[in-house]
Amino acid sequence: MAALCLSNLTTGLEHHAHLLSGGLLEPVETVCMLSLNPKNHIDAETVRYALLVLANLAASLTNHPLFINKKPLDVNTVNNGPDSLLGVLASFVKHRDIKCRQNSVLAIGNLCANPANLTEIVASGCVPILATYAYPSRDSSVNVQFQAAAGIRGIASHDTLRVELLREKILEPLMLAAIAPATGEQKPGEVIDIHEATVDPEVQREVAAALCNLALAEENKVIMVNENVVPALISLTQSNDRIRQTHATAALANLCEMVEGHTQDRMLEQGLLKALVALLGNPCADVRREVARCHALLSTKWKSQDSLIHANITESLATLLTDEDESVARYALLAIGNLAVATPNHDAIFASGAVKSIMPLAHSKDVEVRRGVAFALNNISKSPSNHRLCERIGVLRLLVHFFKDEDTDIILQSLVATRQLCSSRKCSFQFVDELQGLKPLYILAQSSNLEVQREVAATLRNLSLGPAANSSAVVRAGGLDVLLTFAVSSDVETSHQALGVLANLAEVIDNQRPMVEEGSIQRLKFVLRSKNVLCNREALRCLANLSAEYALTATIAESGSLPSLVNGLTSPDFLSQRHAAMGCGNIASNPSLQEKLLTEGALLPLLSLARGDNGDLLSQRFAIGALGSIAAARVTHPVLAEQGIVALMIQVLQTIDDPETRSAVYLTLANLATNSSNHRLLMQENAIDFLIKGVAMATDEWTEIEREEIRAGIDKKDSALVRTNSTDEPILRCVSALRGLAVDDDCRRLIVRRGALGPLLVIAKRAASSTNERMLEQQRVERNEQAELLLAAQQAHHRNLIERGGGDSDEGVDEDSAALQPPPPQPIVVKKKKRKGKILSAGRVWDKELEMETIGCLLNISLSGCIGENPIRFLQSMDEGTLVSFLCSPDRIFRLFGATALGNSATSPQLQNKIELSGALDVLMQVGNQVDLECQRCIAYALGNMASNYSLRARIVNSGGLPSIISLACSENTSDQKAATSTLRGLAVSPLNRSVMVAAGALDAFAAAAKCDEDLEVRREAAAGLCGLSLEPLAKLQISEHFVMRDLVILAKQHDIVTVRYATSTLANLAEDRITHQNLIKSEGTQFLCNLVLRN
Repeated sequence: MAALCLSNLTTGLEHHAHLLSGGLLEPVETVCMLSLNPKNHIDAETVRYALLVLANLAASLTNHPLFINKKPLDVNTVNNGPDSLLGVLASFVKHRDIKCRQNSVLAIGNLCANPANLTEIVASGCVPILATYAYPSRDSSVNVQFQAAAGIRGIASHDTLRVELLREKILEPLMLAAIAPATGEQKPGEVIDIHEATVDPEVQREVAAALCNLALAEENKVIMVNENVVPALISLTQSNDRIRQTHATAALANLCEMVEGHTQDRMLEQGLLKALVALLGNPCADVRREVARCHALLSTKWKSQDSLIHANITESLATLLTDEDESVARYALLAIGNLAVATPNHDAIFASGAVKSIMPLAHSKDVEVRRGVAFALNNISKSPSNHRLCERIGVLRLLVHFFKDEDTDIILQSLVATRQLCSSRKCSFQFVDELQGLKPLYILAQSSNLEVQREVAATLRNLSLGPAANSSAVVRAGGLDVLLTFAVSSDVETSHQALGVLANLAEVIDNQRPMVEEGSIQRLKFVLRSKNVLCNREALRCLANLSAEYALTATIAESGSLPSLVNGLTSPDFLSQRHAAMGCGNIASNPSLQEKLLTEGALLPLLSLARGDNGDLLSQRFAIGALGSIAAARVTHPVLAEQGIVALMIQVLQTIDDPETRSAVYLTLANLATNSSNHRLLMQENAIDFLIKGVAMATDEWTEIEREEIRAGIDKKDSALVRTNSTDEPILRCVSALRGLAVDDDCRRLIVRRGALGPLLVIAKRAASSTNERMLEQQRVERNEQAELLLAAQQAHHRNLIERGGGDSDEGVDEDSAALQPPPPQPIVVKKKKRKGKILSAGRVWDKELEMETIGCLLNISLSGCIGENPIRFLQSMDEGTLVSFLCSPDRIFRLFGATALGNSATSPQLQNKIELSGALDVLMQVGNQVDLECQRCIAYALGNMASNYSLRARIVNSGGLPSIISLACSENTSDQKAATSTLRGLAVSPLNRSVMVAAGALDAFAAAAKCDEDLEVRREAAAGLCGLSLEPLAKLQISEHFVMRDLVILAKQHDIVTVRYATSTLANLAEDRITHQNLIKSEGTQFLCNLVLRN
């Protein structure tokens, strides 16, 4: 009874100190120690109460040192007895009395509440005792099971000891206790077996807490999941007790932290998701918080994300985002952000409305929530397919708002998201124009955080890759200062990104001048001194883009940037070489800098790149283009020729099929062909053959186009074939090169022998068609303008009449005034023709410059006589109608070629009637009186050749062909005089032509020819022509009165018998009419005639 009394007294914690000071512990300890020896016969009831006294004393933390540090009394109970009072309690695990064992567990459980005791408790072997009594039982030992579970919970709170607990097989009793039916919680209608063990809800609470603590250790997570602890925890979450639900969901969340391995996979297989979904509507915020944490942890693993998406968990997360508890929303945000890392999940996230639910959280006061928002938006924005949706719902507006946040992580996440969104044109426009986001971005550029600076530069780079308006806006908003500062940053990544932005900005013409004025060239020079390949590459690209503006090439050269640009040609990076070659090509477009590039040592590196030594096709193309531009200066030709540039260009043509590269080669050859000193070298390297092949591309392409048209049933004459500049450019350069070579007689003969005439005539024929189209279109436009002016004048006149007449009535308008009004003109509308469903427009067929070069080349080639040698073949390729079109062209060179070609063709008697039937003769005579002197000269030659046909002479004389021939006869060129005088002499053979010729001024032409001292043939033709004209009775008087009489007398005094014969015959013919006698006598008298008689 004394022991019972003491156990009752120790239930009050306030009496412990008094009782202990009164010697309570020694008798109680003695009873317990004696009881441990089976040989001692101690009353079991007394021992039970003694153990209850110890359990009550252990309820106070101040008494715990007595159990841990105090050595037990030496009562000679057993050998090797316990060394502490805790050891005494642990020894009761084998006691014969069950109540004693249970009471010792109560004491040990109380000691486990103190973290300071845990190591000693485990060392004393108490864990197996606690495990034993944690099992569910059918007796009434609820308090013992509770204390055992509580003791395990306490030990599991220790970071190290919780790992040792699993080694002691502690999971089995806890799991059984978790899944056992709770006392008093059976569902209506549920029958529980009376022999089945039940567990008190308080015990299950301790079990759930213990499992939660155990799950905190990384080593325990895998073991617990493999031991199937998840179903036990799920069973606890299905109770109606919030405490059990909270601890159980917390334990599940702790287990989900194990991302490695197959832990999460096993948990999902054991039905975790279904249990979590059932807890979403739980009224307890702690439960919802742990559920959200589970989702956040599960979403960190790729394999788990698939299960979450298939379970439509995004809809649940969207609900949690609107939770009143900020922690719940925070974990839900992390889950959405983790799911958004995988692009395939984005559709489900948008469909659930989670993105819209995220938006209001951006204004939360909790920095973690705002971080979650920025993280989720960053991951969502990385997919280009989401950019349009983000633009519509205003994601960029939130990101710009985050720019002003004080948290660096939020700023970084928002900058990354903005950078990704700005890769889309719509979003970049919204950021720049609608949100005015550049200024906040520039403010962030002042940050000392290196990552922030990098992201600002990267964002600006994406903006500069968008529309040109964005690039201009970046400059206008003051971005150059930021970029130029970043460009010389010590951080390589920041410098690289900023230089990339500058290079992109330099592609816009409007930005180039401000960039130079802000000192960008000097910064680029500084960067080019570094050894970083990426920075050098972007700096060279920026210089190359700036040099694309011709007005800045001199500024770049004056700044001393040429050595840096030339050094880039030998960079180890092939992209740097490409940009340097492009920059050198742009610089070389300035004639004053072409020689300077060679002085700076650019020739050998350019030749190396032109050979393709670095294996990059674009570098080769730009290098050849630069060499072609340098070759525009004749002073560079000797150096280029010495380095074998012609052989190199031919080698490139033999090995490279790239059209752009070949076009650059043709440019180089064309520039070299302008110098006659290079013609022999070009001939030796067979450059002419390759140039002709380049021109032949025109023939091949037109043949293919015409073949397609024939299949479609379209008439070639009505088709509008539009050529692109990319096709015209290489052909133009080839033609230009041939034109330059054709100034040399040997070259042009070789050109003809190699077959260049055919493809050139194809282009010329198409050029004529294009010329006709342009002339017709111009005539239509002029008629429309005239009609509009006439209509405006008529309307103005009508308004004046109404004003004078006092209104719209007819009164006050006299009949005469009304009769003077022209009829209202009808505007002429140009309608497009339709043929078989194809709309035909007056489009450009060939580039105008190509047409001009082709005709000029043909003119040079024609000096070899190739047209006159075989005019029939020529007209097979170039019909008379085409040549007539050239004659009618407003372009001088076209007219010149038309006249020359017709003149050469007319040397063949077989073609003269054909030319006359085509109407070319009339056009020659009409145009010959309107055009420039050079064209008149060629037309005169053509008319002269046509005049060799007797049947055409009268028509030439009567239809206006004489002025051109007479003009040519008055030329100072002896050859021209001879051709024209002989033509006039032939025309004078016909009696019907003589009077007309005299009236047209043929006497002036003959007088000029008679004075030609350089050529006897000219004087003979003049005398013969005058002789022919003198046969006309009506012309005798006019001849005798003309000053040509003085020249005729001089001709009669010549020593050449033929000339004298024609001259004296002319005088004799004139003397047939008496009215000429007086004039004949006045001219020289008759003495010289007498002398002639005596001489012969």
